[in-house]
Amino acid sequence: MDELLSVAVMQEQLLNMSNPLAALDLPLLDAHGASLASDLLVDEKLVIKSGQRIDSTQIALAASLGLDRLPCRPQPRVVILAPVMI
Repeated sequence: MDELLSVAVMQEQLLNMSNPLAALDLPLLDAHGASLASDLLVDEKLVIKSGQRIDSTQIALAASLGLDRLPCRPQPRVVILAPVMI
């Protein structure tokens, strides 16, 4: 007989199996909506913090610094599959 798991235990097991998305070096306009993969430093001063979601403000800031690409992690896509009862 199958063992029943609580939702918390199942969630913990799924999180332990998952890996973060690999960072991509995206062109500025393609980076919109993604998260910055590493801190953006200029002269050892933090400009954009790692993990921050990139929107038009961060794109404009990166462009003003002469950057044309940013190291990003795209937002994960989530699909929920439910059993169908026939």
